Amino acid sequence: MDRHSLTHEILSQLPLGGDPGSQLNIHTQFSCPISTGADHGAILDVLTNRTNAQRQQITKVFQALTKQDLLKSMEAALSGNLERVIVGLLKPPAQYDAHELRAAMQGPGTDDKVLTRILISRSETDLLSIRSEFRKRHGKSLYSCLQVETRGDYQAALLALCRAEDL
Repeated sequence: MDRHSLTHEILSQLPLGGDPGSQLNIHTQFSCPISTGADHGAILDVLTNRTNAQRQQITKVFQALTKQDLLKSMEAALSGNLERVIVGLLKPPAQYDAHELRAAMQGPGTDDKVLTRILISRSETDLLSIRSEFRKRHGKSLYSCLQVETRGDYQAALLALCRAEDL
């Protein structure tokens, strides 16, 4: 099966239109991302014009049809800022947020803006998922990492948002 027909098959099997029964029949020019000659514009177009839930469907169908992981395929085919954007788009929200929180606490200094933006803008349900994903991915609780990386009233505010339920 060539790249064009594989891509068309993947995308046409996804119910991504307005109603549950509609099928996606656009973007047939999208090049399969497993080649290093992937069409970057088409990849961006397909992934940025979908919700995260739809992107998760795309990754599942891609896996089922190709027996390859779309995220790993993208990492192999892309580089630089484009790779970071596409990888971020393909991750489920809690996984992405857990990654970004950890990155904000690594290296020299803590990126307080990232911590604040994520922790104050997520719902309690989202925060539960983020905390779980953080522990799964990093082997430590988000709460304990925030205790080490922050101080004072700012720390108290972040810990209150994070809550200690996952200690």
